[in-house]
Amino acid sequence: MLLTALLVNGCKKDSTLTNLSKTETKSDRETITLEMKDGTTMHVEKINGEYIIGGDVVLTREQFNYFKSKSKQGGLVTQAVYINDLLKLWPNKTVYYKISNSINNQAILDAINYIHNTVGIIFVTRTNQNNYIDFVGNPSQGAGSSALGMIGNRQEIKLANSISYGTVVHEICHSLGMYHEQARSDRGTYINVNYGNINDDWKPQYDIVNTGVPHGSFDFYSIMLYPSFSSDAAKNGSTTPQMTRLDGTTWDSQRQYLTTGDINALNYIYNPPYYVKAIMQIIPELSYGDATYSHAEASVHFYIYDNTNRTVPKILTTPLNVNVIEQTGTYPDSFGSPPTITNTYYYVTIPAGVSSYTPAYLTNRVVSEQSFSYDGMAYAGSFYKTFASFPGFGYQQ
Repeated sequence: MLLTALLVNGCKKDSTLTNLSKTETKSDRETITLEMKDGTTMHVEKINGEYIIGGDVVLTREQFNYFKSKSKQGGLVTQAVYINDLLKLWPNKTVYYKISNSINNQAILDAINYIHNTVGIIFVTRTNQNNYIDFVGNPSQGAGSSALGMIGNRQEIKLANSISYGTVVHEICHSLGMYHEQARSDRGTYINVNYGNINDDWKPQYDIVNTGVPHGSFDFYSIMLYPSFSSDAAKNGSTTPQMTRLDGTTWDSQRQYLTTGDINALNYIYNPPYYVKAIMQIIPELSYGDATYSHAEASVHFYIYDNTNRTVPKILTTPLNVNVIEQTGTYPDSFGSPPTITNTYYYVTIPAGVSSYTPAYLTNRVVSEQSFSYDGMAYAGSFYKTFASFPGFGYQQ
């Protein structure tokens, strides 16, 4: 399963973002082709002002800019965009919602009840909450569309009239942080993609999304996977499959239930098996100072636990990416002005087989270098650093 926080029945085109190396315009939509730094090609369709990838996933401008930053000629975008916008999840696994288009009322209620009963995601009718899903009509294309993860404030799931129950489940899964299975970066280990029988309109739907996080093995029955063959995607009426297993066999799509792989992926996001604590420990033998100068070095250690009290260590069975914020406070002058705060976001990959880990690049780091005037004011250029982890896929803070 592909997580970000990223059905032929529920989608109409796949796209992704990249460098603005080529732009193709067709009547009511613009296709932006981006050449990514990792060598892949991604596409995004701009339809009625919406940035759409995968045919049914609507990106915010910030999410678009993040993908653009990963292209060969993309502008600079801080990792804060990735952490705070691309992978934002619903707190306390609670989704507030409103149904503005009642035509699909029963399908929507059936879908949210099914996801709740299967995974434990809590759906609550919105009263005055700021962040919520609004089920509306008229998707820009295809049968439905959704934002990727929780984007903040009102966000729409657009559904065509009389939509199938399975399509609603699929679109809700996008809003929970899941993406299309065939977009996995490791798909070459499981499937072949025959671009020779994919028409130009549909080729973007088969893009690889390397910013996604594959979870588990490739799931041929996932509610998020396209079928081997789609007549809409076919080129010149060909009946050759667009995708096959490595042995050449094919599969059909299913839009009836969440598979074990789908359930495991959602549980990994919203019922994570690990608890993480990050501790910055000052190294006394490398730290020194007096009334006019101080220097401190530290290492940042990560500990994995099995319980919320963080008293029972737990050994990782698979690698875990832990989100980290490195905050630097730099004094701009010597007159008592408050420090300028700069935040740097990244993740630490903790390998499988350990319950604690100290990455080399967070070992013996200079975390404070400050000079002081006679009255205790820090001189310009003095700085200090702090480190902290925050929630992400597969663990709780």
